[in-house]
Amino acid sequence: MYTKIQVWGHWDDDNVRFERTVAVLHSNNHAAMDAALDDDEVFYVFEHGEPVLGQHYGFTITEKEVS
Repeated sequence: MYTKIQVWGHWDDDNVRFERTVAVLHSNNHAAMDAALDDDEVFYVFEHGEPVLGQHYGFTITEKEVS
């Protein structure tokens, strides 16, 4: 299972801002990861315990919705 949240950030190469939906896994298991990856609304999947805010692979998340 996973939770979808809205995030705001920018691309690291050109600093263009974006708003996207990401998934945060409730636990690190293959079924939850597969379900989140198959969700067409999800831009990126965070494993359980992985910080959402900060720099990632080519982008930086600066804000997230409060959950």
